[in-house]
Amino acid sequence: MFFSTPFLYRFLLLGVLFNAPPLLLMLFATLQLESVLLVASTMIWVNVPLMSGLESLFADTSVTYAEFGAIEASWGVLAGIILFWCLCAGVIAKLWLWLRQSEHEHNE
Repeated sequence: MFFSTPFLYRFLLLGVLFNAPPLLLMLFATLQLESVLLVASTMIWVNVPLMSGLESLFADTSVTYAEFGAIEASWGVLAGIILFWCLCAGVIAKLWLWLRQSEHEHNE
């Protein structure tokens, strides 16, 4: 089964959760619903990786900044942001399993 390993299950769950804000924002915009919180979460989704040093990998012309951070980015930058959040999901999933395993060993 595809979800047979706990790491893969947790990684996919966290990866979808971490990369959900821009997808939900596009859905809300298509349905013409109010999306103030989604806009804020999408801005956080974009700016956290860029403030963490990811912006140094890209040229100055591939990201446009305004008063609230990055407002436009090329597809390469967006792919880098998605990979950043997937890497975060992988690290958290591995730590989650490691802590759970050490907890089970401690209780036995």
